[in-house]
Amino acid sequence: EQKVFIADAFIHNNQPFTGNPAAICVLDTPQDEGQMKLIAREMNQSETAFVHLKDASTLTFALRWFTPTIEVNLCGHATLATSHLLFQSYREQYKLDDRSILKFETLSGTLIVQRLNDGTDALQMDFPRGDPQAIDLDDVTLKSLAQALSLEPSKIITTDFCATTKKLIVEIDSVDSLRSLKPNQDALLAINFGSHNVRGVSVTTQAQDLGYDFASRYFTPWNGIPEDPVNGSSHTILPLFWSRKLNKTTFKAFQASQRSGDLLIEIAGDRIKMAGTCRTTLSGNLFL
Repeated sequence: EQKVFIADAFIHNNQPFTGNPAAICVLDTPQDEGQMKLIAREMNQSETAFVHLKDASTLTFALRWFTPTIEVNLCGHATLATSHLLFQSYREQYKLDDRSILKFETLSGTLIVQRLNDGTDALQMDFPRGDPQAIDLDDVTLKSLAQALSLEPSKIITTDFCATTKKLIVEIDSVDSLRSLKPNQDALLAINFGSHNVRGVSVTTQAQDLGYDFASRYFTPWNGIPEDPVNGSSHTILPLFWSRKLNKTTFKAFQASQRSGDLLIEIAGDRIKMAGTCRTTLSGNLFL
């Protein structure tokens, strides 16, 4: 048997069944990669996290993330959900308190998570900051992108690309346009972005009228996910993009998916501090 949980990360207005759900398996020892892939496929969440303790004295854990089809290098929402679960359900086993700092060894380096201690249950993660750069898409590519998103080309303001995360940022004119997007997965996959190896598209716009600095939606059919309800890794590149436009370094961000999600973000040099709240919605056992 393998204990398994589902937790919603970056929940909206502290409500369950919002944010982005992730499955979490807390392991006693490392598991075979093939078995992890099968479990991730069975759980059929956007991400399934596998975590095990490596060093109790430093609260260092090994953490890996799998979609239903592939392993990924970085997943913010599943990291937040894993941390929430450790604080909630494994506090005694790992001798955790509200001042504990969790360290996760991952394919993207060491990630650090701690409680925000702002009177809420929010957890704050520390990620490498992405560095998106403005790119000029030719007219054919821009038109194909707009059609794939069910968007008028004139509503696209700018496009940026982050080579490290392989994410394309598409700034558009309004929250209404953002909410109305109906992306065509096959059409997105068919676009030739030339030298830019795009693996995800983050569509974003200013959102002060909603009480946020910016809003976004994230599409990654390249990873088998039509739309990610709340995507942490895209929020490692969006802050610098918006910092250049809004001249600020702290942000309240809204992911405008059907489930909706809230993120608090701070640029700290070459790092991103990203906070959000989680709710556990399911616990059970897998029979292997």
